[in-house]
Amino acid sequence: MTQPPTNDPDGRLFDDVYAQFRGKDPTRVPWANARPHPLFASWLYSETARDLNIGGQRALVIGSGLGDDANALAALGWEVTAFDYSPHAIEWARQRFPDARVDWQVADLFALPGSWRRAFDLVVEVHTIQALPVTRRQETIGAITDTVAVYGSLVVVAVTRDVRDPLRGRPWPLTTLEVTSIERHGVVETDRVIESPRGPGQPGRVRAVFHRNA
Repeated sequence: MTQPPTNDPDGRLFDDVYAQFRGKDPTRVPWANARPHPLFASWLYSETARDLNIGGQRALVIGSGLGDDANALAALGWEVTAFDYSPHAIEWARQRFPDARVDWQVADLFALPGSWRRAFDLVVEVHTIQALPVTRRQETIGAITDTVAVYGSLVVVAVTRDVRDPLRGRPWPLTTLEVTSIERHGVVETDRVIESPRGPGQPGRVRAVFHRNA
């Protein structure tokens, strides 16, 4: 088993959870659904996404977890690289999708290979920004957007909160302004879908799509 890429306490926390449940029902991992995220899937199977996949397009899945989003991309012909800080998550993903044409990698978001800079036509980020400390939010967003190629797209899925709501603990949901702030990092928002809370005490969700023009 490969060791975590760095000694990051947040990353090791997630790796410990994957190690605890590895080989069991994937849905026992608190944040795993054992399927592509519905908000991402509704975009992936849309005409907009199909128009982007013209053949030989490279996609990167950030914090790929158990691999469902990466597998869905690969099944549609994208050339997929998927990484997670957790070696247990990556090994589990390989076992779940042994035939998937995915380059599974163990990597630290804050120390990615230089060859990944602005290298991907599509970057997919589902629930990673909210999982890392608020004090590193803009650093996290910057590391993600830095992988988007010129004329490439970024899809972000996140839990949302009202700016008046207190932050209680992980995950730390994003406000509308924080989603908009992604544009500070050289990408332009082209689409946003907001999913209202399903009931009292339930979070809202957002899917935002960005494009790098230069």
